[in-house]
Parts: sequence; C-alpha cells; structure tokens
Amino acid sequence: MFSAEQYRAKVAEYTALLASMPRSPNETSEFRNLEQTYTTLADNEEWMAINIGKTVRRRRNPDNRTGLDDDEAVILKCVATAAIMQASAVPTELREELTAEVNISANRLSDV
Repeated sequence: MFSAEQYRAKVAEYTALLASMPRSPNETSEFRNLEQTYTTLADNEEWMAINIGKTVRRRRNPDNRTGLDDDEAVILKCVATAAIMQASAVPTELREELTAEVNISANRLSDV
C-alpha cells in the first residue's frame, strides 16, 4: 500500500508532465484524471492516518478475502438461521439441523 507522500509524488509527476510540453487533448485529459486520482488517494490516506480511531477495526486475518472475520461469519450464520427458523415452510429436519448449527456457533462465540 502506498503512503500519502508516495501518492503526492505521483501527483507531482503528472503535474510536471502536464507542464513540460504540449499534449494531445486525450493525453491531457488522462494525465489530469490520474493527477486527480492520486490527489484523492493521498487525501484519503492522510484522513485515515488522522482518523484511524474513528474507523472500523482492522481484520485479524488480512488474507481473509471473504470480508468477514470468523466472529462475524458466526454471527451472520446465527442471524440467517434465526430468520429461516421463522419460516414455517422449512422442513423439520432442516430446522433441527440449523438449530444444531446455531448451538455450535453460539458455543464458539462464548469461547471468544
């Protein structure tokens, strides 16, 4: 991941490219877009550094590409199961299976 300073360096590169020589309208537009993109990324990195305490906690496992921590996955499973349990059309066998899964998940939550 880049730092705000690295993004600002890229902004300076594109600013210099725009100022160095005349460019075609397409090139000028592309460089301006890149300049604006890197400016926004730098601003965002600076905001994150200043406001890190106001953001959602970091993942314990950054390699988890599903977007959910284990605890969140268990909670989601419990909520989904509870919603399914409300549906009277769910077969009894499936409801019992889901209830067992909720119990296992609830035990895992209490161990955390």
